Amino acid sequence: MKTVANEIIERLDNKVISDRFSDPISVEVYEENPKYQFLKFCKKAHDLPLPLLAKVANKKLSLSNYFLSIANVKALSKTMGMTPECLSFFYFDNCGLTDQHT
Repeated sequence: MKTVANEIIERLDNKVISDRFSDPISVEVYEENPKYQFLKFCKKAHDLPLPLLAKVANKKLSLSNYFLSIANVKALSKTMGMTPECLSFFYFDNCGLTDQHT
């Protein structure tokens, strides 16, 4: 039940950030928010932002059989570079990436 509630809260938070993304005040309000940074990098790359940060639990991101675009991985990398305290471990298995993409 706790997971479902957290997922609903996460989706609402993502929606608020997404809806207010183009507001001039959002830069000031959300500049330190990793979700805002991820969305900003994805939009800059003209790619659909996947809810990757919603899948982080206990500073760990584990994805299996989840297709990732290069732009999403780069956005995640840049976001984590700006806010390294959000993620300490990640594991990608069968996510459509190869060594050529790194």
